[in-house]
Amino acid sequence: MALVDWGWSWDPWRDLRGLSRAVGSLAGMASRGRVYPPVNVYESADAYGLEAEIPGVDPEDLELTVEGDLVTISGEKKTEAGEAGFHRRERGRGKFSRSLRLPAALDAEKVEAHYNDGILTARLPKAPESRARKIAVNSG
Repeated sequence: MALVDWGWSWDPWRDLRGLSRAVGSLAGMASRGRVYPPVNVYESADAYGLEAEIPGVDPEDLELTVEGDLVTISGEKKTEAGEAGFHRRERGRGKFSRSLRLPAALDAEKVEAHYNDGILTARLPKAPESRARKIAVNSG
């Protein structure tokens, strides 16, 4: 019985390396697709709370704007002077902006925001007309 030589041979290590590169590429695409900054938003009866992870940013380079029910966090992560010759660079730099639409209008005049240890926290009071009111029901 004769064996046919198709001109190639199966190399499991080559196939494994190719699979590893494909998985690494997908993982890189997933990390680039993340929204920044990551936030948590919670609600109480009269306000929303917002927490955003923004490490490495000078508070003077942060901006929080409120218009109606839209909250926007923007800023810039600056490159430190003297940075050069990277072997690997995974921490992002540059301008960023993220907008979130909340379920109710906000009272922009009463918004409070603080930045500490890389976490931006904000209290976003609901506009008076957006707050739920309990209505007394009269009989008769």
